Amino acid sequence: MPAVLTTRSPLPESIPLENAGHADSAAREHRYNSLVARMAAYQQGSGPAPAKAEFEQWKEDVAYSLAMRRLLADATPRH
Repeated sequence: MPAVLTTRSPLPESIPLENAGHADSAAREHRYNSLVARMAAYQQGSGPAPAKAEFEQWKEDVAYSLAMRRLLADATPRH
C-alpha cells in the first residue's frame, strides 16, 4: 500500500518562517527591478519595450511568491 502524506506538514520550530523563502528570491527581485527599469525607460522614450518573455517571467515569479505565501500561512501554528 502506498504511503499517505498529510497535506499539512508543520515546519519544525527551529526554522523561522520569515527565513523559509526560496533560494532564488534575489534573482526574482533582480528580474523585477530590471523589468521596472526597462518599462520606465520605454515610457520616457529612452529605451526599447520590455520583451514579452520578461512579462511572462514576472507573471511566473508573482504566482510562485503567492503560492509560497499561501503555503507558509497554512503552516503557521495557530495558538
